[in-house]
Amino acid sequence: MDLGNVRISMEVSGLEPSAWDLKPGLYILGTSADCNFPMNHPSVAERHCELEVDISGGVLVRDLGTSAGTFVNNELITEARLLAGRELKVGDVIIRLVEVEAQKTVAASTKSSMKSDQGYSALIKAIPEAFAYPIKGYNFTQILGIMVGLAAIQLLGKIKIFLFFGFVFRLILLLFFVVCLVYIFCFYQQIVQSAAQGETSMPRPPDIGLGQAELIENIVQIVGVLLVCFGPGLAAVMIQHKFLELPKYLPVILFGIGLCYFPAAFLLVSLYENLLGASPHAVLPIMIVLGPSYLVVLIVGVFLVACVVAFVVFTTKVLPFNWLVYILTEALILYSLTVFMRVLGLSEWFNRKKTARLLP
Repeated sequence: MDLGNVRISMEVSGLEPSAWDLKPGLYILGTSADCNFPMNHPSVAERHCELEVDISGGVLVRDLGTSAGTFVNNELITEARLLAGRELKVGDVIIRLVEVEAQKTVAASTKSSMKSDQGYSALIKAIPEAFAYPIKGYNFTQILGIMVGLAAIQLLGKIKIFLFFGFVFRLILLLFFVVCLVYIFCFYQQIVQSAAQGETSMPRPPDIGLGQAELIENIVQIVGVLLVCFGPGLAAVMIQHKFLELPKYLPVILFGIGLCYFPAAFLLVSLYENLLGASPHAVLPIMIVLGPSYLVVLIVGVFLVACVVAFVVFTTKVLPFNWLVYILTEALILYSLTVFMRVLGLSEWFNRKKTARLLP
């Protein structure tokens, strides 16, 4: 694997304009002389934030516990991916990431396969790589461990000795479930973001030290996306059973529309990092612009769901232990979602020129 320099041109407000040539690695920004890039400004802390550059040109920014905070597009962050065109605020200093150019990346075959703006044919060719993507690095095993642990705790909750603790145990289990759900949601957002930038390596898992505001924001995004996509179908089911006579197949139709709507909504919420990305005036144009590529995404999603269902049916008949079936199913769902999010992000990467005017 041939690692090369990554050139990052930045416009800086309040300091002399500069362009930084970075190799893949970790870089500290602050006023301290031992920082990689000292910034002589009174609003900047000694060690304010760090930039992590990966081999494909991706840039991850992390705040280092400063009182002034670090902001990306005016949003306070603990950790966030810095995309081209976004503003990084370090104290009162504004840094705009103008360009990321990987002078040399991974092997030539990988570089050619990840060239942007090749349309749906390139997306179809990238599908085998997407199926291998989850097992490339240690990051996936970390998330897998969380999912297996969550499944194990849910199974423990059904044991009589734990039921004795009643409400307290169930509350702890619920809180743990919510935190794990937010953690995994953030991880999938990062997968979509990195794929949409043409990155070949799996992103780092999210920082587990989420702040209260960031935790609430991510919960709102999760609940919001699910309600926008599947709320109409759930409402139709409730109305049909409690209040009015509705057409028999209306809930099924609404859930089908929600399933088609969900990938585009999740893509835009991940790229905007805001629930407004799930609004119809943003989602419908991106579905139309992606066209055949979006159809490929939906077909991959249907195939993965069919595989999970077939696996559950088969293992339930073959394996004698329900808990083993449960844990293996959780692992397969995690793998399938990772593949799907990779394909979803690549659908934007391979249609970048078409979607440029619709995306942040």
